Amino acid sequence: MRLDITEISRMSKIERLKTMETIWDSLIRETPEIESPEWHRDILADRKRNIERGIKDANFSKKNGPDPFFTGKLPPTRGLD
Repeated sequence: MRLDITEISRMSKIERLKTMETIWDSLIRETPEIESPEWHRDILADRKRNIERGIKDANFSKKNGPDPFFTGKLPPTRGLD
């Protein structure tokens, strides 16, 4: 199956989001063919260490307000149904 941009543009926003979610779900079930770059692992390791130490990511706070993972107040999830 191949969708072109015209067909995708005809879909509602909800249909496009559901399609993207289905694609992501299918991708995470597969063995990764592309390894994450080393710098990505380094950044994730740094963030994990900072979380364990209780240090917030200043860039996150500037752009998005308080980090919900530190406050324990995660926003409610919204379903696409």
